[in-house]
Amino acid sequence: MARINERHGGARAGAGRKSKAEELGIAALWDKAWPLTARIEVVKALHKQAKQGNVQASALLLAYGYGKPAEKYEHGGEGGGPIILKVVYEK
Repeated sequence: MARINERHGGARAGAGRKSKAEELGIAALWDKAWPLTARIEVVKALHKQAKQGNVQASALLLAYGYGKPAEKYEHGGEGGGPIILKVVYEK
């Protein structure tokens, strides 16, 4: 007898809506417009610049090669203090 979670619910292979990029065929369009060999040349050029000390090239390679870290934003009120909300109820 199958367990309940095997028969109902849970993620199944192929389940869920395709991404908008998949629906529009963006990957195929991208490959056609900018072939892999050309993309490889760009990465090699960036790598060469990074090795020569170009910090922007290094940052770009790291951001896209390993994933850009999540950016965090701090929010604060006047002078860095707490944010004060005023709630007004109307009849």
